[in-house]
Amino acid sequence: MTDRRPIKGIALSIAIGLSLACAGCGEIAFVNAGVLGFAGAAAIPVILHLLFRRRPRRVKFPPIRFILRSKKATSRRFKLKHLMLLLARMLIIALFVLILSRPYVRSEQKVVHGKARVKAVLLLDNSFSMGYTERKVSRLNQAKKLALQVMNSFDLGSEVAVISTSEVAGSFTVDVERVRQQIGDLPLTARADSCWAAVRKAEALLTEETSLPREVYVFSDMTKNAWPAGEKLKVDPKNHWCFVDVSGEKNENLWIDSLAQDRRTVALNKPIRITATVRGKSPTPRVIEFIVDGEKRNQQQVDLQSGLATCAFDYVPRQQGIHFGAVGLAGEDPLPVDNKRYFVLNVRPAAKVLCVSEDEADAFYLMNALDPTGEVKRRTVQPVWASPSDLMEKDLGSFQAVFLCNVAKLDAGQAAKIAGYVSGGGGLVILAGGRTDLKEFLPHDSGILPAGEMEVAEVPKGVVFQPGDYAHAILESFRGGRNGDLTLPRFHKYLELFAGAPESRMTAILPFSNGSPALLRNQLGSGKVLFLASSIAASDTMAAPKAWNDLPKTPCFVPFIHELLDYVARYAEGPADVRVGEPVPIGVAGPPAGCTVEVTPPGRARRIRVPVDSTTSFAVFRETREPGGYVAAVTSGEKERKYGFVANVDANESDLTRTDARAIADQMPRARIRFARGADDLRKIERELRIGRELGQMLLWPLLLLVLAEVIMGNTFYKD
Repeated sequence: MTDRRPIKGIALSIAIGLSLACAGCGEIAFVNAGVLGFAGAAAIPVILHLLFRRRPRRVKFPPIRFILRSKKATSRRFKLKHLMLLLARMLIIALFVLILSRPYVRSEQKVVHGKARVKAVLLLDNSFSMGYTERKVSRLNQAKKLALQVMNSFDLGSEVAVISTSEVAGSFTVDVERVRQQIGDLPLTARADSCWAAVRKAEALLTEETSLPREVYVFSDMTKNAWPAGEKLKVDPKNHWCFVDVSGEKNENLWIDSLAQDRRTVALNKPIRITATVRGKSPTPRVIEFIVDGEKRNQQQVDLQSGLATCAFDYVPRQQGIHFGAVGLAGEDPLPVDNKRYFVLNVRPAAKVLCVSEDEADAFYLMNALDPTGEVKRRTVQPVWASPSDLMEKDLGSFQAVFLCNVAKLDAGQAAKIAGYVSGGGGLVILAGGRTDLKEFLPHDSGILPAGEMEVAEVPKGVVFQPGDYAHAILESFRGGRNGDLTLPRFHKYLELFAGAPESRMTAILPFSNGSPALLRNQLGSGKVLFLASSIAASDTMAAPKAWNDLPKTPCFVPFIHELLDYVARYAEGPADVRVGEPVPIGVAGPPAGCTVEVTPPGRARRIRVPVDSTTSFAVFRETREPGGYVAAVTSGEKERKYGFVANVDANESDLTRTDARAIADQMPRARIRFARGADDLRKIERELRIGRELGQMLLWPLLLLVLAEVIMGNTFYKD
């Protein structure tokens, strides 16, 4: 008799496994329960086996005893193989019928016609990357469409709140039409807010106890800027989270990543360079336009096959006042908001500079370098000469900078006046020379230069400037010989400061080739002091045998003097440029009680009044909602001063690289999270929440394995 214990063991194991799986899943139901009646088809292999089994014929044969002996030895093994194959075929039919019946774990929600009463938060990312358009549909509009799809699964009486990344305030309502209107009216912003603040708000809204199931739906393009790493959020495990990724497969965005300009406040008629960095890949060259006051002034073509390109534009302002400009990408782009980056030029009149020397002839080179043309219409600097004795009568506050050229010495009163001017934000450039009293040039307590003595060093063969990496603001414009070769001038005499003074008070900006400091910087209050360790006085440079240097006769001299002036000059810069959505502090001069601040946003004529904080003397403007140029008007008494500043989009948001879904899950431990891409995935999640989780997909793998096992056994057992 055949031993059937192995067959019973296999069948029992399968039965126990299915029972445990069903018990672990909860209550099992069937979408097509009527199909289960076909489970009886599992008996078909048995019936076919009984009908078509081969019956042995009885044949009398003398050596039959030897055949019977062989049959007894192999019958058990063959019967076991046949029963295993039969069982596999029966299970294949049974599993196939079970899959057709679509078993599922019944949801805990009370569902009526596929809808459930829930307490849900709809969170929509409306940062500017959601404006990316693909097939004429923006990501934000796609998110709105899917949010309305989710609304269709909510039954009457559901409590729903709508929040966004730009406006996290929200409250629950049972008015379905109001929720639909909120979704439809949600605007695309130019901001680049992180989504985590809105996620925290959504979690906070669901802390209130309720008998309704609690759900959060997050619609976002899942960019790394919107979901920065490093967050850790504790959430209630009872809440269901669904992240819906509305990003497409393509990423063809091009954007202006950054602008670098020499300075924001520039002199009339003085050239300025603005350098733009462009990012994004394009198979064909693209045109970059340079725009000032709404008019295109120049353009360049850039190659973006590598994903990065730079271009520089030179501009000479011809009119005073505030001028707004932009560097923009010409042509179409799926995300147009980042195709322009704005800048502002506060063009001032010619700077007044006081040139002080013992003899006016000593300031000849200096004054000609400051105003090389002498034409009023083309000048950028208005130099005024004075002797040291005239200092006490001068109103230093009307000058942007003071140059001391080959001055012998300053008495206590003159030094105190200069020190007060610098401390208040003025700029001072000291050019000592042959007339300078090296021991008594300045009182030791003036604070302008470190206490200590100076000494003239002579180098017959001469030394030259050694700029190094040109990293300092004064030296950068000479990089690559752009404004002349700074290493060309040769110095035979220069001044050495003895090291008796504290080194922290003086910083070397530019050394000579022998290592001795050539240009030093000192800070006094809010003003700056520069000390050039050689003379440019005519009396020290004209006579060849006794000349200190040939600096005034080299091409880099005029640009060098202007760089010294621009570095120390006192200009009212106004508020700094910001990103869209950031607050802008605007300082006021004079008593805050008598000052008013008004800001005009781009493209508007109406001014916005900004209150002034009496304790800080600052007004904080918080409505930088759009990119472009803003004008701040500060009124004190009858005097009004205007400043320009710009707000630009955050370039980090322009990088549409998606974050990993696992990273989101890791930052929300214990959260019940589902991820969807597109409407089909969202419908599956809705069905899972409302009806239950289908088990059919779980049974496909056992079915496939059984089919493979049946094929292998059939080909193995009946092999000749």
